Amino acid sequence: MENKKKYCKIIARRFIQVLTNIESIFPLIPEDLYNKKISGYLIWKQIYHMLNSLERNFIDPNNYKYPKFHEDKLNSLDHKSKKN
Repeated sequence: MENKKKYCKIIARRFIQVLTNIESIFPLIPEDLYNKKISGYLIWKQIYHMLNSLERNFIDPNNYKYPKFHEDKLNSLDHKSKKN
């Protein structure tokens, strides 16, 4: 049980660091770049994919409810949606 607590603390600390890093990156992205592609994918879609994946996996993947603006497969980088 002690190891489980230890690993949970490590995961929590690293997750907070990941969120802090993400938060510090957003102000550095000029707004006009969100609709540009990097490695074949729109920047806004890569960001949405990352944030949505983090949210689904760390909040409660079994009972996750997508945001109201979400459309089917929007978090898939390969899926073409009305939003891109």
